[in-house]
Amino acid sequence: MGVAKDWFVHYLDVKSTFLNDELMETVFVKQAPGFTIKGAEHMVLKLRKGKEELIVGMYVDDLIITRARAEDIDDFKREMVAHFKMSDLGMLFYYLNIEVRQGKQSISLGQCAYTEKLLEHDGMAVCKPCVTPMEERLKLSKHSTTAKVDMMHY
Repeated sequence: MGVAKDWFVHYLDVKSTFLNDELMETVFVKQAPGFTIKGAEHMVLKLRKGKEELIVGMYVDDLIITRARAEDIDDFKREMVAHFKMSDLGMLFYYLNIEVRQGKQSISLGQCAYTEKLLEHDGMAVCKPCVTPMEERLKLSKHSTTAKVDMMHY
């Protein structure tokens, strides 16, 4: 699927330096909509710098949570379930066509199952691998008579 004409896609990265530096000032923030404290809606919250980060990745209605301490993830999940209807799917094994293998000292990502699914979809599941995926000694010409290939398919 292409991008409509006169539309642009940009990527921004917000640098949160206060997370990586000592906070010398006292900072107060408004309570976030939906997360206000009953009876204290008019009050602000004092910002405290955390020692480590809890990272939450979100895609549509799915969340991935990562943190060095499992207890912190459990606390976050309890807080979310208190505010939203959610299903806890446990440890992450497969997400957005990416296989996730978690060991004691490492996490590895792969796409074997997705690759096999693509090969199956295109009728190439029983193909044999080769170094050069084209006919040997093929002579190419800019005046080709073969049918055009749909580039979006690949």
